[in-house]
Amino acid sequence: MKSSFKLFCVVVLLHLLPIWVFRYFATQDGPSHLHNSRVMLDYLSGGSPIFRQYYEVRPNLGGNVLSQVALIALTSVTPPRFADKVFLTFYVILMSSGFWYAIGAVGSEARALSFLIFPFVYSVWIHLGLYNFCSGIAVFLFVIGYFIRHQGKRDFRSNLTLALLFLVTYATHITAFCAAVLVVGALTIVAVHQDWSIRGQWDRRFLWESVHLHLMPLTAILPGALLALLFLGHSSGSRLSFDGVWISAWRIYSVAPLVSVSDREFLLGKAVALLVACVAMFAVYSKRRDLRLRRQDGLLLATFTFLTLSFFGPDTIGSDGVYIRMRVVSYFYLVLILWMAAQTIPASVRKIAAVAAVSISVLLFVSRVSAYAELDRQIREYVSAGPYIQPGSTLLPLSYASYGYEPTGEKLVKRYLPFEHIGGLLAADKPVVDLSNYEADTYSFWTSYRPPVNPFHFVDKEKRSNGRASQADLSGFPPESGGRVDYVLIWGLEANAWRSPPFDRLHQQLHEAYDLIYVSPNRHLVQLYRRKN
Repeated sequence: MKSSFKLFCVVVLLHLLPIWVFRYFATQDGPSHLHNSRVMLDYLSGGSPIFRQYYEVRPNLGGNVLSQVALIALTSVTPPRFADKVFLTFYVILMSSGFWYAIGAVGSEARALSFLIFPFVYSVWIHLGLYNFCSGIAVFLFVIGYFIRHQGKRDFRSNLTLALLFLVTYATHITAFCAAVLVVGALTIVAVHQDWSIRGQWDRRFLWESVHLHLMPLTAILPGALLALLFLGHSSGSRLSFDGVWISAWRIYSVAPLVSVSDREFLLGKAVALLVACVAMFAVYSKRRDLRLRRQDGLLLATFTFLTLSFFGPDTIGSDGVYIRMRVVSYFYLVLILWMAAQTIPASVRKIAAVAAVSISVLLFVSRVSAYAELDRQIREYVSAGPYIQPGSTLLPLSYASYGYEPTGEKLVKRYLPFEHIGGLLAADKPVVDLSNYEADTYSFWTSYRPPVNPFHFVDKEKRSNGRASQADLSGFPPESGGRVDYVLIWGLEANAWRSPPFDRLHQQLHEAYDLIYVSPNRHLVQLYRRKN
């Protein structure tokens, strides 16, 4: 136990290297989170006039706020770049320790299976910068571990702690909350059925005791469930389209959420699926030898439910809840591994699985390291424009290479866009308004543009920067609004590479109303324009 825990901690520390080896760990939405945390911190500390001119803080009941609170606290004591690294460090530790805790709850002798979490740590979700969703998975693991450890207890303290854990889970992400409710519900159904199977006959007193023992703890879900219902009441519905059996199955057998940088990673994703399948065969064989229903078999019921949802569940809810079926795949694998840990699996198999999982995780990093290094170089070039942007101004970043710049026009990374919201880095350490801040035009977040100066209404209507450049109207703000575009930053467009329409209007506006004040050295991928006068 102690030796395995020490080894686990060593592997966790090794998984912090991608964050700290490079100056910048590139994520898609991370820069926006940093900028909006700066805005909310500014509101709490008195407020910069430029922020109050363009932004307002509108709390909502949608959860999705825990990472913002953490980043506000971190940016108040450390520069944004380090705040981001510290947050990501906490995420890696929380995700890993949460799985260790949950595995220990279902079978302490199966701790070796805790190492199967490592290929999932640097999934596409963290590269997409979905900080709340990733934190939600980590908190979800603690909720399930705590519930299993205290299932069947009647003390008020356990129920209160569980209620607080559910509220924290909801504060991270509604998906994590719903997943936790699903697993806890499945565990409760199996526990009640197990009690009745043992009793073998109907008894009113026994029924009351069973309800009190197993269903009363479910009241811990009610506060979070009420918030979820109030929030979903504001959503615009869901989409229940079916992707087809093969696509849905592909997401499962390739473990699609693991793939981030290149299509080669699908091979490693399939290796993870094969590894889990092999261990699952030993678990099923063990279960066939002892078919008695146990409480942890509720995890298997939850696993089949997640599998069904990954095929037939909604893919979007409202305007902001997207990739739901893909997200469910992550929960499917994690809960399946938890169920396997509750079975009697040979120690040698568990150890081999642990070594294989860590090896796959290392191979994932090795396959990504060259892209990480190149992204780090490009982000350094991008932020080199920062000193030329004055505080108290507005910035419109326009990207022609959101996947990272490649001279051939190919995508540097395949599954996320590290330069989609990169302007948030320039607007995170000084009072500068990022006019490409998609979060401020999204109901799920607390920071909102004021309607008269919402750039997505007047300057452009595209939230994808690759498409925004062709639509941007730098003089689009109504004169009475007071809105303005002080700086325009062009990324990924080589000097003299302006093309024919649809870029003519933007080119003409820059020529007539802006001065080119900075071009990054070497590849000249950054061109910074400042409004005249």
